[in-house]
Amino acid sequence: MGHSMKHLSIAAGVIAAMCAISTAKAEEPAFPGWGGLYFGATGGQSATSTSWKTNGHVVPAWGATYPYSIDTSATSFDARPDRMSFFVGYNYMITPVILAGIEAELGRGSSKTAHAMPGLQPFKAPYQNFHTRSRVISGNDSSLRLRAGYVVMPRLLVYATAGYATQMFRESSTCVIDPRVCNPDFSPLSHTSSKRLHGWTAGIGTEYQLLPNLIARVEYRRTDLDSTSFTAMPYVNFRTHGIKNTLSSTSDTMSVGLALKF
Repeated sequence: MGHSMKHLSIAAGVIAAMCAISTAKAEEPAFPGWGGLYFGATGGQSATSTSWKTNGHVVPAWGATYPYSIDTSATSFDARPDRMSFFVGYNYMITPVILAGIEAELGRGSSKTAHAMPGLQPFKAPYQNFHTRSRVISGNDSSLRLRAGYVVMPRLLVYATAGYATQMFRESSTCVIDPRVCNPDFSPLSHTSSKRLHGWTAGIGTEYQLLPNLIARVEYRRTDLDSTSFTAMPYVNFRTHGIKNTLSSTSDTMSVGLALKF
């Protein structure tokens, strides 16, 4: 009798434990997979290298030439701006473990970097402060990318992404007493212009479903923007001589983010 009661107690305990496990499983959230619409935000940092190359003076209509040499090697305006972005995308499940998607992003990682105007030999002491100063300011960036992903585990995704990228840049130069750039009789003179650079971006990342509709992500991307031409201190008769330049930029960005899935 005692042994029977003991066995019954053990059986009852096992049944109770199984019921408890069953109930716990029933209460676990069901993860709906990776297909569908999502949007979110990221934060991180970029290592940006903006290349400024000076190509020469603007030749005025009356054909004057300038007795100043130009160094056409590029100068790098490097910066490490903090960056944040907002993104929206859609994933389509090709198979239970392979997906394809598209994503659009708008980011902001403003930086300001200043140098003596590239291409001009620095003045020697005590005239070093006469050199024209130039500054490059990065602005909003955006991208439209394709994604390809692989579901490693039901809640873990790894992916690669690539597509079109663009970013706004602003150039600002100030001539104080630099006869290679401006007429000292009218200095100081300043000029600012804005240019949008276009190119490509590509990277890899991983995402994890924290909750049925909440996804965490870590991503690395490389962006390469083609060069564009601009004139620093555009030519104005007897005031500014005009300096022809090109600007290009590359960046490496590491970010973390959260997304809501629908």
